Amino acid sequence: MYRPELCFLISIFLATCGFSAVFAQQNNPCHLKGEATATRLLLGLSISGDKQVSAQAWEHFVDTEIAPRFTCGFTIIDSAGHWFNPGTRAAEAERSKMLIILHKRDTETENEINQITSLYKKRFQQQSVIRWDSLASVN
Repeated sequence: MYRPELCFLISIFLATCGFSAVFAQQNNPCHLKGEATATRLLLGLSISGDKQVSAQAWEHFVDTEIAPRFTCGFTIIDSAGHWFNPGTRAAEAERSKMLIILHKRDTETENEINQITSLYKKRFQQQSVIRWDSLASVN
């Protein structure tokens, strides 16, 4: 038996569900699809006086400074930086962390990345933090 009122209700329900899914995708700050920016920060772990950033200090920095700013996620890779020391005329290695953040480029995100860079340099007595941005494609 054909019931037009039931067909109408079902079509309204399906249209609303489809709209909700599209709306959620477009307004979800964690939804990156298509073109995005990949920001990489190289964060050295050596401190003057032959000291190192401890694992506990690093984890505390991640928990209190990085994670609250990038709630959609990020990646951290252990790495080793190398540089030429003119004093010893030899290559020097430094343990480091690479922080990778995929994001839409906007003023708020730029400010958050700049704050992390400044805080890290100050807290761990770093001369610099290397940053590079590149285009990323998120599927």
